[in-house]
Amino acid sequence: MTGREIVKTLMNEKNVSNADMANRLHISQAALWDRLNNKKIKDIPLSTMCEMLAAIDCDLLVVPRGKGGKIEGSIRVSMKEAD
Repeated sequence: MTGREIVKTLMNEKNVSNADMANRLHISQAALWDRLNNKKIKDIPLSTMCEMLAAIDCDLLVVPRGKGGKIEGSIRVSMKEAD
């Protein structure tokens, strides 16, 4: 799962439209579309992803592999999935 897919999934789960997300980020809907769909780059930068997650009241949490259980509402991503 890519960063884009994580943001899109969480937006869908929280019923946040593209227009609402663009407003929260103070960017145009076209700029948001480019962040979520730009095929010229592999994925969005981590700093951009964190900004987008904060706009929908989410955080990025990094934990050592095999540590900690699944937190309700969380999405776990491994390198095998990211390739």
